[in-house]
Amino acid sequence: MYNEQKKSIWIIIPVILWTLILVSNISTVAAVNTEMDPISPITCKQGDVVGITAQLWIKGEFWNNPLIGEEVTFCIYDGNLKILFYETTKTNWINGKAGVEVNTKNFEPENYILSVYYFGNTGLLNFDPCGTDSKFSVTA
Repeated sequence: MYNEQKKSIWIIIPVILWTLILVSNISTVAAVNTEMDPISPITCKQGDVVGITAQLWIKGEFWNNPLIGEEVTFCIYDGNLKILFYETTKTNWINGKAGVEVNTKNFEPENYILSVYYFGNTGLLNFDPCGTDSKFSVTA
């Protein structure tokens, strides 16, 4: 009798652990906040081609996961909020990163605003919008 109870406890413990992991993962997806890593200020010379990468996350109670396959929009504005660069790309299926290359040959030497934004997802999981702004400087 004692051996049977001991054996059943060793079967139940892994089942309970796997259930907790699964429920935690589902609750993370069901009650998430989205967040984008901040982008450091960028300084480049006129005519340079600059790579910009942003990473999108879902933040849960117990852990954070990259948000994959979602559209991220990159914009560069001048001081009058005129759009000089606009591109939308999807986050990578491995790490939640999205990237673009900006050719600055038509940019005048000055300070610009780099805005990277995720507009959210109103589908089944309903991810909230988020974004980040940074300084984008072009020198002569």
